[in-house]
Amino acid sequence: MITADACSEAVRAYDAQGIHRTGTRVDADSAEWLVQELAARGVEGVIEEHPFSRIDPSDCEVAIGAWKVAGYPLLDSVLPRPGTTIEGVVCGEPGQGRIAIVQTDGHGQTSTIDPLRSQPWAAIVAAVHGASGGLTLRNAWEFGQPHGPPVIQVPGEAWEALVRARDGGAAATIRCGASTTETSAANVIARVAGADAALAPIAVLTPRSGWWHCAGERGGGIAIWLEVARAVRALALQRSIDFVATTGHELGFWGIERYCERHPGAAAAAMCWVHLGANIGAKGTATVVRSATQRLLDALGAAAGNLGESRVGPTCELRPKPAGGEAQVIAAHGAAYVSMVGAGFSLFHSSTDRWPVAIDAEAIARNARLVLQFIRRFEPAAS
Repeated sequence: MITADACSEAVRAYDAQGIHRTGTRVDADSAEWLVQELAARGVEGVIEEHPFSRIDPSDCEVAIGAWKVAGYPLLDSVLPRPGTTIEGVVCGEPGQGRIAIVQTDGHGQTSTIDPLRSQPWAAIVAAVHGASGGLTLRNAWEFGQPHGPPVIQVPGEAWEALVRARDGGAAATIRCGASTTETSAANVIARVAGADAALAPIAVLTPRSGWWHCAGERGGGIAIWLEVARAVRALALQRSIDFVATTGHELGFWGIERYCERHPGAAAAAMCWVHLGANIGAKGTATVVRSATQRLLDALGAAAGNLGESRVGPTCELRPKPAGGEAQVIAAHGAAYVSMVGAGFSLFHSSTDRWPVAIDAEAIARNARLVLQFIRRFEPAAS
């Protein structure tokens, strides 16, 4: 039985580890923790390390007169040496010594920042919409190919002050920069072997890294991943179930790309993938399931019906559309998939995304039971 208490405890432990950025000590410790949690559930996990060039930002601040705000650089922009000072005028036209301002959100693979990055600004200051009292960050989608002027992300509440500076042609001082550390980052993989090795496996995938503690963003997927591993181990299925937890989500899906490089053909060889995307069971969200394959959407809808649920969670939409996140990477490698995400999470990518206020443990457990029921639908019929 998958319970809300077990799911909440998994998220609590994950949240307590700290800030889950790729290639950090917390990221490494979290990989070890996942292996230990799998072992406690009777499943053997393996850590797969990959060389990784971590970007370490220095202190980052925007100052306009006596007004100051702390920020964080966009890690796929070109950043100067640590502690560099950039001085310029906040204005609306690009040029040497000029600083742009823009509003943006913390999600999606395109943004209002993008048109500015090909122009000759000294720097760009982006006010990122998000939960008040915290800092919300965008993912570095082009982490491997940094480009454009330095982009400094600041809280959305800073926007009015930035507009006043632009309208008045005020001078600004930006302190930012970064260094690079050669290290490693790791995915965690496991297999619960089925009795019939001739059957193609089902793979369950969850990202495990992000900008902050990520209780709501990543915690639900991790709890489901662990609890489904425990459940299928106890069921002794005919079909093998693979479990993949990838780092590098916030950096252009770096970890799943490394997984596909190390395991060529594995994406397409699976019968299907279950992608546990962002915000599953986060407070106030609606579960959305996407797939490019109607047969898999129908199977998931039937699985919900078998559980006595007319909907997957509080609400559910089944969409036959291409998915985002890591699902788009495995799809490019030939995989069939269903992708589950939580829509409408107010703390997405925010430093305020913490356990327990960010999660709905009952919703996480319901989604975990749904994934398990979906997997069981693909067991061979008894002869």
